[in-house]
Amino acid sequence: MIFVTVGTQLPFDRLIAAVDEWTRVSGRKDVFAQTGEGSCCTPIHMAWKQRISPGECRERMEGAEIVVAHAGMGSIISAIEAGKPLVIMPRLMEHQEHRNDHQMATCERFTALPNVFVAWNVEELPGRIEEALACSGFAPTVIEASKELLETVDNFLISERHRKKDVDGVICFGGVDWWYHNRGHYDIQMMRELSRRMPVLYVNSIGMRTPSVGEGRVFFSRVFRKLKSWGRGLSLVHENFGVLSPVSIPLFRRTAWARALLTDQVRDSARWMGIHSPLLWVACPPAAEVVDQFAFSGMVYQRTDRMEHFPGVNAERIRTYDLALKEKADVTLFCSSSVYEDEVAECHKAAFVDHGVDFDAFVAAASGEVPEDVQSIRGPRIGFVGGIDAHTFDPALFLSVAAEMPDCSFVLVGGCSLPEGWCKLDNVHFLGRKPYEQVAAYMAACDVLIMPWNRSPWIKACNPVKLKEYLAVGRPVVSTPFDELARYEGLVSVAEEAGDFVEKIRKALVEPFDVVGVRKRVEQETWAAKAEAALGSLQEAGVEFQHPNLPEKSESPVPVNIVKAATPVPGVPGSAWKYWKKL
Repeated sequence: MIFVTVGTQLPFDRLIAAVDEWTRVSGRKDVFAQTGEGSCCTPIHMAWKQRISPGECRERMEGAEIVVAHAGMGSIISAIEAGKPLVIMPRLMEHQEHRNDHQMATCERFTALPNVFVAWNVEELPGRIEEALACSGFAPTVIEASKELLETVDNFLISERHRKKDVDGVICFGGVDWWYHNRGHYDIQMMRELSRRMPVLYVNSIGMRTPSVGEGRVFFSRVFRKLKSWGRGLSLVHENFGVLSPVSIPLFRRTAWARALLTDQVRDSARWMGIHSPLLWVACPPAAEVVDQFAFSGMVYQRTDRMEHFPGVNAERIRTYDLALKEKADVTLFCSSSVYEDEVAECHKAAFVDHGVDFDAFVAAASGEVPEDVQSIRGPRIGFVGGIDAHTFDPALFLSVAAEMPDCSFVLVGGCSLPEGWCKLDNVHFLGRKPYEQVAAYMAACDVLIMPWNRSPWIKACNPVKLKEYLAVGRPVVSTPFDELARYEGLVSVAEEAGDFVEKIRKALVEPFDVVGVRKRVEQETWAAKAEAALGSLQEAGVEFQHPNLPEKSESPVPVNIVKAATPVPGVPGSAWKYWKKL
């Protein structure tokens, strides 16, 4: 078998087309090519895939008779270590195959190496392939760097990790869309706190998966919503807080032009806000594709969920992003203690900084007015506040519980992506999504608050923001089990199945509840305290800030829900037309 590879970063259509033509002429039936993301060349005479996993690449290389590749060091070293005759052809800048002609120098360096055959152009390629096929195999070679080189690299990395880095603002690649999601999320709350100290640019989620038309109305709803978000461009939601809705299409995001489009939008917006030496905060793993395009002075990777378990994503790709970000980030922040324990060894530096809570606001809501659309709902009320989605919410469990308790009203507050008509019970009331500043009032209007989660890997590793909010508002909580509840033993009633869930709710309705005790558990766990902990971890890692003496709280704190106050920024267009023209 002949294995052809162009590496993982860029396509190399000139090489692929030439090998495909040689395959036709030679009559070989055992040629396989990895053609690269974004390739416009469709081989006719050989088998191919645009992308293969690292494991499949190793297997194909080990089973190959010869390897044909671009002059990339990863491909060259892998073939030599596998003991395979190797044909390499350099990418050329004049054909827009790379940013420069450094692969020419690589080829010159390897021309003298036995069993490596350099084809400087497509005309020479067939002859070099034939020479490689005539070459007898050779023993795998272990390539080792000199001791002096290793010491030099180690010293450089140490100095880089511990050099003083002055941050003048934050660019956050967010995990959600500011305009359409609940603003209680970890990344948004942290950015709210940091914006009291420095400029913050929140980049709405660039997406982790490609929506499918097969999703029906959900697909069209998401597309319409994203188009509306794009139309907002860069908007200021506070003097120090900007939200950017960049044009980023998941289907094409890994192509060079799409990365350039995204990078330009973010860089221009950050500069407008006065951010030149940013702290990059990554809450959306696919941002790993572009972080190296920025000259940043520090990086945080927010590992608040096992994103590889999110429905519809390419799990292997997300895990690859995850590992790369853990190594690159100055600090990886975890909010699940079990995930922290499992993955701390994968990180350059890890810190456990879990969710915070707007404690005062949720306490105050307990004695406030009941929302108008809840007043007509008879009690006792059992409440759930949050997204009603298949990958988290357990509809079968919920329906069983609600059906067994017709004397209680179940109040569901939040967006729902489950199929229409999934629940037809008369005692279940759907109130829809509510602005974040109203969420506490809806929680307080209920007698018991619940978390009827499913048993997925996502939930096992979760630490929901609503848990501390439930406790701060001072209502009994009943939940299905997940790892993080071990830290709240005695404060949350845990139910394994529907009958147990019903029993625990009824018990919570009649037994005295220690409001003071549960609130004491979360009283000090404010978002301000969590931001301080995150900044402390960054400073331990050598990241410094240009304005370290600013007060913890500004005189005009950032409102969390301020859609009406948001205004597009003059001079930064709401559309990405200027960026498309540049490409």
